[in-house]
Parts: sequence; structure tokens; C-alpha cells
Amino acid sequence: MSAALMASGAGAKVLLVDAGARLGGATALSAGCFYASNTRLQKELGIEDTPEAMYTYGMALNRYRMEPSVFRRFCDETAGALHWLMDLGVEYRADMLDANDVSGVPRCHWAAGRGESVAATLEGRLEPAGVQVATNTRVRKLVVDNGTVSGIEVEGEIFRSKAVVVSSGGFGANDELLSKHYPSANTKGHWYIGPPTSQGDSLAFGEAVGADLTGANRGLQLMSPGLARTLEMPPPWILLVNALGRRFMKESVPYCVYNSLFEAQPDRKAFAILDHETFTNPPRSPNPGTDWNADVLASSLKAGRIATGATLEELAGKLAVRREALVQTVARYNEHVAAGEDPDFFKQPEHLRAIGEGPYYAATMTMQILCFTSYGLRIDRDARVQDKAGRPIPGLYAAGEASGGLMGEVYLGSGNSIANAVTMGRIAGRNAASYSQSNATRA
Repeated sequence: MSAALMASGAGAKVLLVDAGARLGGATALSAGCFYASNTRLQKELGIEDTPEAMYTYGMALNRYRMEPSVFRRFCDETAGALHWLMDLGVEYRADMLDANDVSGVPRCHWAAGRGESVAATLEGRLEPAGVQVATNTRVRKLVVDNGTVSGIEVEGEIFRSKAVVVSSGGFGANDELLSKHYPSANTKGHWYIGPPTSQGDSLAFGEAVGADLTGANRGLQLMSPGLARTLEMPPPWILLVNALGRRFMKESVPYCVYNSLFEAQPDRKAFAILDHETFTNPPRSPNPGTDWNADVLASSLKAGRIATGATLEELAGKLAVRREALVQTVARYNEHVAAGEDPDFFKQPEHLRAIGEGPYYAATMTMQILCFTSYGLRIDRDARVQDKAGRPIPGLYAAGEASGGLMGEVYLGSGNSIANAVTMGRIAGRNAASYSQSNATRA
């Protein structure tokens, strides 16, 4: 929708085709957060931030294994993209700005009306802008004439155009493609938070026209005990240990680094240890969506999703966790709770909760929740799709999850995905329109 509005505003005639029954895709299902630097809302709060600082943070976080020119263009244009959404009517407020990442800089701009308001606002602008929309319509292939992309094929019918922007989302709902391109996410019990239309069509029809693909085995997963299919960040008061019986992370760490932390653990697993008091009367979690209440825990124990033991040693045996290490870890953690500080992992004092009397319980934490995929059509800083030799494919652009090259192995923080979709969508739409007009004599 961002690409369509920018192209239409630049004078192009635009047809938007979507496989879903409604527009908005994963954005409409999200919290609507937008990751950006150097914004009006940051300045309103006196926060000094720059695209250069955001670029340095993102590149360092991803060990420089990102496409520098594409990521720098993204950093330079996120503020403009956010302000554009605000000017269209999406409500972002300074009091909803936070730093849900590991930079410490508040760049996470939360939409007052969540992702539904972002999608609805953009959709409401399409008709006045003259954009034609076809829903419940899946693109099967790209049309190519003399090496130039010149349209799309839908159910055997061809629609000609002077340029095509592919923004069809990822492949989170396609287990076959997950096994092939994101195997670490295609685990037993995993579930996808996006729409069922995210089938990765662009990979096939993009490759058919010679597009290069990049971003294999990248995306975003969240840890979950599988107690319920709830998009959650587990409560920060839990104690997490690995199969070695040791803590390995601050339990309140931002979710953007869950993937990298779990990759380093045996079998990519962790165990949340609870005492009897916490199990029967869990404190309320400050994290949205988290549903670790007494009823859920009790039903999960009955269903076999939670292990229990009269002693920590017995619990460790059931989990195949090192017994002595677990006992020592709990003892050390309790000492830190009593002292009111965590010198090992620096968890905030308000989230420290001692492990008291048994019986004891443990929920197995794995990377079950799949948020998005990053493998897609390789783009350059102008959102032009590249062929395998690194040349732009004439007439073909891509943005969002369908594109590859912008997103790294580690998520920047809350709002990275929508910022990608809107920012790169605007760039793709502008450049597709410019290309179309420069080739106006072509059919």
C-alpha cells in the first residue's frame, strides 16, 4: 500500500493485487510499532538520535553481515516514512515511545491504534489516490519481454505494466519453504503469527525471471513454553536455565536477541523454573500478551506440558538437566534476590523473585513463535531487484518481507518489520513510478 500510494502520487496508474480477502497482511495483525531515528517525537522528548547512530548500532548488532548501502538508505529514510504515516492520520505519540531493543535509544514508536490502524489508514487513502485494488487474487508469475518485467499473470490472465513492485510478504505459512530456506524455524510445535496467505510466491516467480535471492535462515522467532498460542514475551520474573543447569541470559532481555541466545544453547532449549508459590499464585507479568496465570499453568501441568518434582534434584532428572548445577544456580540466584541485585546478568531488581519451597515446576522454552522471514529477492538501495550478476532487473522492484538484503540475522528492535515495509515500500513505489515514466513509450 505504501508503494502504491507513492507511485500514484508520482503520477503512475497503479493496480494493487493481494492474495488476501483484505489488505494489510501481517501489519494489520501486529502492534503497529515503527522503528525509526531522528523523528519528531524523539525531538519532542529531547532525544538526540541520528541515522548514523542507528546504522552503527544495526551493523554492529549484526556483525556487519548486512548489505551496507541498503541498510544505510533505510536508516536515512525511516523518519520521513514515519512522519508520512503520521501526516496520513496514524496516531503515534511521544508518550508511547520506548527502547525495546538493546541500543538503549528510544526508537520504537508504538501506534495508538496498533497495526490495524496503520493498515486501515493506508487502505483508506488508496481509492482517493486512484489506486485500483484486486483482493483474493494471487499472482502466479511475472511477465517478461526482452529481459524487462512488463506485467503479471493472474489465473492465466495477463496484466501489462511498465513496472512491478513485489511486496507479497514472506513464507511463514509455507512449511515446505520453511524447511528449505529457514530450517531453524520449522521446528516441532512452531506456529506463525502472520496471515495464511504468506506462502512465499515471490521466491518462485522472482527466481523464474533470474532474480537473485538472499537472507537464507534469517527471520524472527520468539521463545515460548507452548502453554497457549499467545504472542508473548515470557514474564521477566522467571528463572531460565539451559540443559547444563546454568543461567545464560537476563530473563528480561529484549526479544530481538532471543534467536542468537537460544542458538548457543544445547538443543536450542531452556527451562523456566518455578517454585510452588509462584506456580499457584504467579505474579502479573508486565509484558503484553503473556498468559502465565494459575489456571493456564495448572492445565498445562495436567496436559504434560510442565514437568514437576518434589525436589530440584528430582526435577533436574526429569528435564535431563545437570542436577548439581541446577541446585547451585538456584542457590546463587536466591542470594542475589536477597541482596536485591543480579551481578551475573544485571536483571532489574523489581524482576528478581526467589525460588522458594517445592514442589518445583519447569516449562520447556523453545523458539516456537515465528514472526517473519527474511529470505527474499535481493534488492539494492533503490529497491531494484538484482539478478545473479548483481544487475538490476529492468522494471522489477521489491520491498518488505518479499525482499532480501535489508534485514540482518538479529532484529533491530520492536518496529523493525513495519519500518522495513513502509520505508522500502515508499522507495520502491517512487522509483517504479520514475522508471515507468522514463519508459512511457513502452506498452
